[in-house]
Amino acid sequence: MHLLYPCQFFDKIIENIQYSKPDSVIYISKLIIDLAEIKKDSISIAQAWNSIGRSYYIKGNYSESKIFYERASKYFIRHQQNYYAMLG
Repeated sequence: MHLLYPCQFFDKIIENIQYSKPDSVIYISKLIIDLAEIKKDSISIAQAWNSIGRSYYIKGNYSESKIFYERASKYFIRHQQNYYAMLG
């Protein structure tokens, strides 16, 4: 199985436990961020920050959720800018 991003294999795990074990998703997502930073994989970092934000939202901690959603947004924007720069 070829993965576009190194951390994609965690996507299904996170999807399956997002609502039942949000604390586990936060833990796994932080591990993904550590790995993705080594690989300089900004899209996996963004997805992991987004998963953390969603987990805090599910737990009802909306202010904490907003912080992580904003962090994810910065990585998604950066990734999009890099993509368009490569096209030009």
